[in-house]
Amino acid sequence: MISKENKQIANFLSATFAGVTSIFPYSDEELTTKTSILSSKNSPCDGVTSYATIGLSDLAIAQTESDGPLGVELLSVCSSNVEDFPNILATAAFNIIKDGWDCFPGAIHLDVVKLYGSSNSMSHILLTDPYIWERELRTLELKTKTVAWLLAVPISDTERLFLEAHGADALETIFENEQIDIFNIDRDSVV
Repeated sequence: MISKENKQIANFLSATFAGVTSIFPYSDEELTTKTSILSSKNSPCDGVTSYATIGLSDLAIAQTESDGPLGVELLSVCSSNVEDFPNILATAAFNIIKDGWDCFPGAIHLDVVKLYGSSNSMSHILLTDPYIWERELRTLELKTKTVAWLLAVPISDTERLFLEAHGADALETIFENEQIDIFNIDRDSVV
């Protein structure tokens, strides 16, 4: 059951994505941890689906200045023909919830893409600022929590190594200069 505040998050994201939206529940293999994934087909363009976790923000990752809990929801975008992509995003959420994996801009979630065999070139997820919706997304202040957003971008092994050696800003500069197609999970590595 989705809480009232998580329904507010879903409604906010549905309006932001402005596509045909649906929400499906996901659980880990042990059926002990759950989240929902919102998908919005043909958003931000035809042939692409935008995705978001709903409920990850119930886990407080920090306290805001007003002493309220700060949570985060993961967002991502992928070609609509990649059927396992919602599983990839749900697995990243489970890693945060169950195992305390990092949840901040520049964090890497190792082997999350590789786990599903969804790509020949990408293996990991990089969390970064959700620049695709920078005008539409804002931090969402709800009654019991504040919600921020992180974009999950698939990266290759060599891109991960470059990030570890030079930092996330340097890798993101290369992404920007090369104008990578983050919708393509089989894009060529730029490093």
